[in-house]
Amino acid sequence: MVPAGTLGEATAALSRAAGVNVRLADASLWRRPVAALHGRMRVGDALAALAAQGGLRLRRLGRASWLIEPGAAAPTLPAPPPRTPPTLAGGTILVTASKRDVPLDTFPGTVTLVDGASLVTVADQGSDALMQRVSSLSSTYFGGGRDKLFIRGIADSGLVGQSQATVGQYWGDLRLSYNGPDPDLRLYDISSVQVLEGPQGTLYGAGSLGGIIRIERAAPALDRFGGTLSLATAVTDHGAPSAAGGLALNVPLARDVIGLRAVGYGERDGGYIDALLPGGGRRKNINRQTVRGGRLMVRIAPATGWTIDLGGLAQSIRSADAQYADADLPPLTRASPTPLPGRDFYRLAEGTIAYRGETLLFSSSTGLVHQDVSERYDASADTALPLLFGQRNRIRMIANETRLARPLRDGWGWVVGVSVVHNSARVSRTLGTAGSAPAADSVLNRLTDLTGYGEASVALAPRLIVTAGGRITRSHLSGGRIDIDRDRLIGESTRSPTRMLPSASLGWSPPGWLVYARYQQGFRPGGLALSYGAGTIARRAGLIGPASPATAYSLLTEEAEPESRRFAGDTIRTMEIGLRRSDAARRRLALAVSLAYSYWRHIQADYLDSLGVPVTSNIGDGRIWSGEASATWRPLPGLSLEAAGLINRSRLIRPNLAQLRTDLLDPIALRRGEPLPNVAAYGGRLAGRYTWALRGGTRISLGALAHYVGRARLGVGPLLGGRQGGYIDSMADMRLETPQFGVTLSVRNLADAVSNRFALGSPLEVGWRPAAVTPLRPRTVRLTLDTRF
Repeated sequence: MVPAGTLGEATAALSRAAGVNVRLADASLWRRPVAALHGRMRVGDALAALAAQGGLRLRRLGRASWLIEPGAAAPTLPAPPPRTPPTLAGGTILVTASKRDVPLDTFPGTVTLVDGASLVTVADQGSDALMQRVSSLSSTYFGGGRDKLFIRGIADSGLVGQSQATVGQYWGDLRLSYNGPDPDLRLYDISSVQVLEGPQGTLYGAGSLGGIIRIERAAPALDRFGGTLSLATAVTDHGAPSAAGGLALNVPLARDVIGLRAVGYGERDGGYIDALLPGGGRRKNINRQTVRGGRLMVRIAPATGWTIDLGGLAQSIRSADAQYADADLPPLTRASPTPLPGRDFYRLAEGTIAYRGETLLFSSSTGLVHQDVSERYDASADTALPLLFGQRNRIRMIANETRLARPLRDGWGWVVGVSVVHNSARVSRTLGTAGSAPAADSVLNRLTDLTGYGEASVALAPRLIVTAGGRITRSHLSGGRIDIDRDRLIGESTRSPTRMLPSASLGWSPPGWLVYARYQQGFRPGGLALSYGAGTIARRAGLIGPASPATAYSLLTEEAEPESRRFAGDTIRTMEIGLRRSDAARRRLALAVSLAYSYWRHIQADYLDSLGVPVTSNIGDGRIWSGEASATWRPLPGLSLEAAGLINRSRLIRPNLAQLRTDLLDPIALRRGEPLPNVAAYGGRLAGRYTWALRGGTRISLGALAHYVGRARLGVGPLLGGRQGGYIDSMADMRLETPQFGVTLSVRNLADAVSNRFALGSPLEVGWRPAAVTPLRPRTVRLTLDTRF
């Protein structure tokens, strides 16, 4: 499918999908509106259909090169017959996250595709925009750049510790992070986002237990100058105003050979939570957030089919204070005498060389990542001793992946690749009184992965495709506690495990349908975490319940010597069956249904020990049943209705009681059959959009969205047993668009609901302060203006 839009956007989509070069003879042709294309046809016929819409002429310049120019349509290129919409040869939408461009109608798995152009109508351009569109995607809510993402109920806990995330995030072929939080990159000027659900260990390796999110950035165009400018302002009930702006420029430095694309953006989200101070004072709208970022990419095309991309990005997110409120106070207020700021500074340098031929695809990508995350929490339950708990995570990673692939043609296709990843993460923690030198400790984890993988598909019959693959990874892990005074490693520990991850799938595609079965595995390596032997200390101190922050501070600074403790890697095995229907010929109805069973061994989780200090360990084995269904119906031209629902049943079936007794005062509270944390039992999404075209390429669209997030347990252990979720987030928007300009008016949280997205405030005060509530942003009205040139 080529979506409706401008001629430039349509030809760019065709160029990416078919691997051809399409040029427009006049820059004015870039903005000419065209209707969508659907069906099956050759590339030349699809280009001819686009040209014919505007009375233009298509001329072939070479084997894989075309020119669209003013003039009468060429008689040798017939227009498509009426009532038979054409589409691209070889399929409609390509799943590039498959690493060999598998057409969506034959991809054996659950995938959600988000068009980058559609994000212009979403109020938030970060990860929150994806959660509005992907029902199975959820998150914690500590603050921008400090959250964990979860897919399909594969969630460990809400805390961010030494364990690796369960969702792999990628910027094209480059891994965004190995064991850091979600960098929450702004999705401005991107091509698309693809979300693959379920383990993806064969193709993506460690850290993809729940699935992967792959962001396809907009690549430089080599033959035209252009860009976009977007400005937005917003007002929030009970809060401060917000503003945002972004600029993207595309500059051909040497026509058809070298192009540059530069992006810059910034936003300031006004706060809406007030802090109540001792003595009756108040700090208003404390949780404001500032985002600044930019990207730069240079593309060189030295020969037909070859491209070299060099570039980088940087983004800074600064949160002035925490996002939570106190449940026993008036809505949107918290008793907090001290600001609790957070920051995520993310940088990525990248280089890719790629070749796209008719039968072979080659790519070699290298990335260098620096991520620095810092956060501070209130630990002042004892007002006589105001305490602050701080954590800083400094991550350095270099990664390369090189692969060769053959798309599925003539009944067979394959991909083989090798990768190397070196990652180091240094986590430092402090606990002390405000204005004094705090007690500090630090742990370092280093990992080097060497990997080889392969996957092949064979058509056993014209509509029956079997796929099998495997990945073998040799890891070297090392780390230990860092002596802060001497800045050296103490008690270094090393391991070198080897893992084999097989996968297999079977897909049958009768006309208009796909029925599939899939088996896949995923894993996370182990590591080292700081431990204070909390259970032993607590018993020695005669504690019966959780220690107060003051007692914890006394024990940690006077009686406890932190030590590094090993936690093992965990693995997940998933069996999934599903079916998908895509009525591309009539664009009337699309359906997708899936059912998956996962067995998760040695689950890594971050929880709070009896002193209230975050610790990482293996809590036991679990199982998860998950079901998902979605439908898109287009009953009338311009009208689209969407519905999606999911159900999860997760249980801890074999608790690791021996380990829990070391850290928890009441291990019985984590019993066999206990639900896994941060897994909503139910969820769903309803959306609708109506678009009608006016003269001159002007369009008006109206849209509405309601997203339900079910109830879930906060985390692992008796201290994190709070409940969260059970709310509906809503949005409506109206957009007026011409070939050059667009105006969008949107309203978020129509009912002005408070709700509770995340039931954790300050970890060290759990059990001593009232329950925390992380509310939805109150009703927010946003006006966005954008232009293309």
